[in-house]
Order: sequence, then C-alpha cells, then structure tokens
Amino acid sequence: MVTRPAVLVTIGFAVALAAAMWALVLELDEPASSSSPPPVVAVETQLPSSAPAAFDVVRIGAHGDAMIAGRAPTGGEVSIFDNGSEIGRAAVDARGEWVFVPSLPLVPGIHRFTLDSGALAVVVLPEDEPGAALVVKTIPGEGWRLIQAPPDAAGLGLSIAMVDRGPRGSLGITGRAEPGSLVTVSLDQRLIGRTRTEPDGWWRISGSGAPRHGRHVIGGERFDTRGRTLARSEVLWDATAVLPHDGENLVVTSAGSGGSAGWRIVHRGDGDIADAVVYRSARGEAHPQESR
Repeated sequence: MVTRPAVLVTIGFAVALAAAMWALVLELDEPASSSSPPPVVAVETQLPSSAPAAFDVVRIGAHGDAMIAGRAPTGGEVSIFDNGSEIGRAAVDARGEWVFVPSLPLVPGIHRFTLDSGALAVVVLPEDEPGAALVVKTIPGEGWRLIQAPPDAAGLGLSIAMVDRGPRGSLGITGRAEPGSLVTVSLDQRLIGRTRTEPDGWWRISGSGAPRHGRHVIGGERFDTRGRTLARSEVLWDATAVLPHDGENLVVTSAGSGGSAGWRIVHRGDGDIADAVVYRSARGEAHPQESR
C-alpha cells in the first residue's frame, strides 16, 4: 500500500526534475553574450578568372559610336587592336569583365578587332548605309557567332540572318522571329533541326556535315501553337568559300544579289577554315494566320 507522504515525495521529485530540464532549455535558447565569438558566415567569393581574353559584346551605333566589352583574367589589362593598330586598353575588374569605348566613331569599312589572346571580332560598316552595321565574332572550335546584324528589311516575321560553317564541318543558321516562336530549318528541303526563338527575338540551329561546294537553299518555317505555318523564309547559300591568300587569315567580300545582298567572312585559324555569309534580308512569304 502506497502512503500519502510517498506520493507527495514522488510528485515533488518529478516537479523538480521538470523544472531543472526547463531551466536547461532556457539557458540553451539564450542569445550568446557579447563576449562570445561571432558566428561563422559563409561568404561567396569571386574566383579569379583564368580564361583567355575574349569579346562578349560589340555594339555599333548609327553614327559609328562603339562600345566593346568582354572577359579576361582578373586583375589584368587588355589591349584592343583595330586592323592591327592598338586603339586602347581596358582594366579587368574583380569579376573578370572589361569595357572599352573608343574616343572616335568608327569610319565606314571593315574593322578587324583583335586581342592579345587571338580573339577576333569583325565589324562591317557599309558606306551607303552607316546604320546597318554588321558584327560577328569567332568562338574557338565552333566558328562564327552573330553579335549585331542590319535591320531585317523583309518584314516577314521570320528571317535568316546568317549561315556559318565552322571547323570539322559544323553548320549553323541564325535568324530572327517573334519571341517564343517554333522555327524549323532545312537545307535543300532536308530538315536540319527545330528550335524556339529566344526572348530577344533571335534563334540559332546547329548541325553537322556542312557541304563544301555548290549552291544550296536554306529554308526556314515558323509555326503557331497549333502547328499551322505562319511564315516561310529562304536564302540562297553558296558553299564555295573564297579562301584567304597565303599570309592572310581574313577575307571579307560581298555576297548574294539583289535585296538579299550581304557579306561573306572567311577566317583561317587553328589549321581550319571558318566562314559565314550574313544576309541583309531574306525572301519569303507571311501567311494570313500571322495577323490573327
């Protein structure tokens, strides 16, 4: 038989034990005193860039004003050359980025921007249309990339702006369309691939097995969400490139005819040839669904 005093003693012991545990919890939850060491906080640091200097952006205004930007190893300096002559230098910030603005506008003609790393960007400023600047750059092992193109004069809702052929027979087609559009591209009516237009209105499709000779038709088609054709566009591409002469590594010539006339840019580097044809406009047709 359990007596009343024994019960009270048991309850008192339990209460005391609970109070002790609660006090321990409060002690653990109390904020650290001012004398306690500060907590360790993880800080994201910018690792030094070790990639060779390269062009990211080359923008040319209607009057030849230029802005050139790119990447390079942090803490250094890049020298920018135009047709072999140094036109300025730019410091590289802690993020590995640099920006350079020439003091004078670019004159009409061909400008070959280079860096000490061998990076190359080509600017074509037509004398008859200064606002229609063309800018392309090379990507090692991949060929050309279009940075800035003349305004599309076709007004089709779909255009093919550039056909480029890189090392090892790669083929790239770049164009414009409404953002988010589904676009397919063919070579001589043979499907190369399909993609969706980026938010800025540009699209690009890459393939392999690019022909080296002959005249070919590059065709593009834009569809709506129901698979109906909204617009078609095509350009005539001459795959026979004009190779640079011995001692030269870059040739820029006119290409095409009529309203689609543009430029052909051929570069010899790393033991291979990369060439691109850039078009002012494409021929094609817009379908009635586009206006709906």
